[in-house]
Amino acid sequence: MAKLNRILLVSLVALPGVAMLALAAQAGETGPAYSQHVVGKLRAGNEQKDYIEELPRLIERYDSDGDGLDRADLERERQRQLARHRASKANEMLKMDLNADNKVTREEATAFWSSARKSATNIEQKINRLMADDTDHDGELTLEETLASVQTATACLPYLGIPSDILAADPNDDGRVTQEELKDMGRAIFAAFDDNKDGVISTSEYSVHRNQFRKKRPVNFTGLPGQCLNR
Repeated sequence: MAKLNRILLVSLVALPGVAMLALAAQAGETGPAYSQHVVGKLRAGNEQKDYIEELPRLIERYDSDGDGLDRADLERERQRQLARHRASKANEMLKMDLNADNKVTREEATAFWSSARKSATNIEQKINRLMADDTDHDGELTLEETLASVQTATACLPYLGIPSDILAADPNDDGRVTQEELKDMGRAIFAAFDDNKDGVISTSEYSVHRNQFRKKRPVNFTGLPGQCLNR
């Protein structure tokens, strides 16, 4: 079904938006595969040329080798994001380590937050969240425990902010989306919105079709480990 949906999307470039939506209903609950990122770039008043030329920017920052967006590009960006998350969590913990022993006690956390203009309840909530990572319950949160908690918490995170759905809508299913394929996706989306085929998306066309696309469930590609998929 997923393959059929991708074929439908590519074949609908020349069809009116109404026809696309009709075929989407026949294709099942999700309709044709599409990228929410590609749809999201379209605005009322857009001309096709301007919209299509904007699309390659969606993948340029991730496509480090210039051969199109693939899973390796997504994984590389995901690792960057997770590294930033680990660094942020470690920094948050270490700034409360007032005696520089790479451990934080409840007393240190209380002393750190006591100078903040926050209510006692708010401070207590922050400290409780912090000390929840003290897995051996010895009253001392170590840097190792903090980093371990990040590893557990992020193991099943999707690709945060990464346009992974573009790869999921890969038209020829070869595991790579080139800039030209991305433009083809855009042409299909534009054709679905541009009912009168004048090359410009009017406010009314945008409103009608944007709402209809929002009712559909976009394709997704997270690359998550198998144990995460049923959560």
